[in-house]
Amino acid sequence: PISVRETTDSPEKLAAAGYELVITSNKKHAAKVLITAEKPLKNFRIVAIRYVPNDDPDDMTIRFKELGTLHARNMLTLDTPLCAVVEMIGSIPNIGFSYTAEDGRNLLFSLNSSGQDGSLFLSAEQIANK
Repeated sequence: PISVRETTDSPEKLAAAGYELVITSNKKHAAKVLITAEKPLKNFRIVAIRYVPNDDPDDMTIRFKELGTLHARNMLTLDTPLCAVVEMIGSIPNIGFSYTAEDGRNLLFSLNSSGQDGSLFLSAEQIANK
């Protein structure tokens, strides 16, 4: 339901194209990420996340904990795309996108960078309770 891609376009060009600019980082290595919804998403948030180690050797599930909300809106729609300036640190995701699914579940997707070509992609993640 969410599409992401990195851009180098200027803030003026993005505004002219209808993107709302959301600055969550002013670091030199921050990425400008275009975020669009394929269908309306309720309670959309950009969140800081942290990998949570798993103590159970039989459970291979990767989990992340939400550390805080960087940006929130009641609804993300096709007509209201975002350009978020986010800090991506290393190879372990630290930025996520969260929203409430139609069935009421809160879903979390981590923002990742491909090791092959540097393109951005999302991965569905489990939310840790601890």
